[in-house]
Amino acid sequence: EADIRGKQFGRTPQLQAVQFDYDLYELSRAARIALRDNSAYLKGHPDLEILIEGHCDERGTTEYNLALGQNRAKAVRDYYIRLGVPARAIATISFGEEQPVCKDADEKCWLENRRAATKIRSQVSSSSLTPN
Repeated sequence: EADIRGKQFGRTPQLQAVQFDYDLYELSRAARIALRDNSAYLKGHPDLEILIEGHCDERGTTEYNLALGQNRAKAVRDYYIRLGVPARAIATISFGEEQPVCKDADEKCWLENRRAATKIRSQVSSSSLTPN
């Protein structure tokens, strides 16, 4: 995997996050479609370093959610590699349940939190990147 220490990665609107079903890390059909679109962007920008963040909803233990988030990030990384994105450019990290995008305790919110987000860092600064 790529080295992510000491590096700031940001979001760009061209890259979609993907959601996961409860307690799963396999990619749905909708996730694979979104990742195909993402991979086209990533392959078109070979100067990018890529970070895949795995996230979970609040249910489950901290340890379980960290492992599940890592499996989600790895599933996305593996799919990108199968689609031709260079493996050396992709790193993964799990945040488990620690960075929710929604804090309500309901299924709609939990679905938003069960995600893998693709973030990027370029050797050249880009105004289209936003932190976190």
